Amino acid sequence: MFIAFPPTFVFPSGLPKTFLPSHHIFYSQRLFDMKDGLPKYARHKEEDVSTVDESDDADRSKGQGKKKDKPEEK
Repeated sequence: MFIAFPPTFVFPSGLPKTFLPSHHIFYSQRLFDMKDGLPKYARHKEEDVSTVDESDDADRSKGQGKKKDKPEEK
């Protein structure tokens, strides 16, 4: 894994294949869905081999669980 800042690179013929992603890690903690057909791992792929189905929607509750409506006041 390496981190690069795309604006610092100029590739006249397009992005080289070596720069393209091969998988996603920490996908269970994602902020948005990536429906690109690549393998998606819940954690780092070396720690945990469980994958996440890309058809599942991201949990955007920020750890709060499902939001419940306020109870009606009597």
